Amino acid sequence: MKEILQEKVQTPESSLIEFMVYDFDSEILQVKYKRGKRKGQVRTYKRISNKEYGWIMKSSSKGRALLTVLTQHRNEEVGVMSFFRRLLGSNADIY
Repeated sequence: MKEILQEKVQTPESSLIEFMVYDFDSEILQVKYKRGKRKGQVRTYKRISNKEYGWIMKSSSKGRALLTVLTQHRNEEVGVMSFFRRLLGSNADIY
């Protein structure tokens, strides 16, 4: 029996998200937005863990939960970049 590796979820109750597609194997989440500056766009987010996706799906507000997860990821990236800037010197360009 083949394991389901991808899931597409329509979110009619959400005012922000039209649908989400999650790949359990690669931990990639695609989101199509209903409103806001990303209205009509499908955005792809990498490194969204199965646990984070499960938390989003169980949340009563999937849009708010998604934004919380994305903010946490962004804050982690900023922290890592700050560490390397301090390590290499304040004038170092890190890409």
